[in-house]
Amino acid sequence: MLNHLLVIALVMSSPAFGAVIPSELPERSDTVLVEDATSLIRPGYRGLAKALTFSPASIPTVGNDIEIITNGLHYKELLMQDYRSARDYIELETFLFGSDTSGRVFKKLLSEKVKEGVPVRYTHDNFGNLFDNIFDGRPFFNGYYTSMRKDDGVNLRNFTPARRLNDGLYPMSSRNHRKISVIDGKVAYVGGMNINDGSLGAWEDTHIRVTGPAVMSLRALFLQNWNMLAKGKSGRIPLNLVKSDSVPTGEGPVFQVFADGPDMPAHSVQDALIWTLDNASRYVYIETPYFMPTRVLVKAMKRAAARGVDVRLLVPRDCDIVAATPVNHSFYKACVRGGVRIFERVDRFVHSKVFVADDYLLYIGSSNMDTVSLLKLYEAGAMIYDENSATKLARSFLNDIKGCEEVTEATFAGWSSKERFQQTMLKPFAFWL
Repeated sequence: MLNHLLVIALVMSSPAFGAVIPSELPERSDTVLVEDATSLIRPGYRGLAKALTFSPASIPTVGNDIEIITNGLHYKELLMQDYRSARDYIELETFLFGSDTSGRVFKKLLSEKVKEGVPVRYTHDNFGNLFDNIFDGRPFFNGYYTSMRKDDGVNLRNFTPARRLNDGLYPMSSRNHRKISVIDGKVAYVGGMNINDGSLGAWEDTHIRVTGPAVMSLRALFLQNWNMLAKGKSGRIPLNLVKSDSVPTGEGPVFQVFADGPDMPAHSVQDALIWTLDNASRYVYIETPYFMPTRVLVKAMKRAAARGVDVRLLVPRDCDIVAATPVNHSFYKACVRGGVRIFERVDRFVHSKVFVADDYLLYIGSSNMDTVSLLKLYEAGAMIYDENSATKLARSFLNDIKGCEEVTEATFAGWSSKERFQQTMLKPFAFWL
């Protein structure tokens, strides 16, 4: 698995592989040197870091100031403050931009920034937002997003126009599930939080605020899709990231931005998690709202547990998508009987997409542990190589599961015939959820 990733990373980093790398865009008026901090990562983890370095945007960097955000209200305050402070540009790529209370607050704020003369660029997934409005009972086709472009002046590009819904039986593979904000090239965000009431208050969710060299890595990732959606060269924004030969300077965690999706030659998040499970010596803790894993991932979890690794999974008791709950449950038996411990949070919906291992390795991003997210959707996240960050998140995870209910054989025995029927009938449709 790791050798396969390393070969792909070498190909992606070569000048010949220019179709999907921001640094290989035709216009190169903006060049940024990136100091490679791979040498500062613990030796046993450097192979993983190299395997995830698909392009200059995913080179590990150091000297970043990062804040891990686990409170949606705090994220809302920080993001609004950074948006208000913007002077050069605001760039936003998010799966859901709700037409709910929080979404309207940000819609108004972005409109105000445009009136101040600050360009606002927003990569919009209209397929995901359409169904989000339908599922939540809000009006749709009411011009909410059209008015962002026409009335508010936001430079909005549809990631999933109707002409792209042509993926056979899998139209959801065209969905852009990434959640990135970049402000003035000085501060950026990435993680699991959308711009909606759920992420910004009601749910348990996790996001990252970062300043430092990783900001341009996230901007390069944003521009990868932004430039792909441009109708011509004049609509592209050049950004040429170039690996520096100098020794990396700065202190703090090593921070690696990386993407997943149809534009990547490997299933990066799944491969990274499998590598983590196969190489962990003490524990791997995973938090996800949707647990509909691939077979190879289930096997990796069971292999790790069989070696004595403490593999734990935190999921919500009830999903925001009703059909997803029995599908989540349908994967429990194989994992629990294979030694994996599963805990259900009963007081609120868990939307975090996190895994942490051995007090050193930490992933925070947009990828759910489900088949469509791992194999089809456009995703983005960060790997953090840092004892302090990983230890804090692991401690938070263990504190969270104190109020959860562990899944056991008694749980399976207590399932009603209706529950078992729903699991059987809906599990084959996991790829569409």
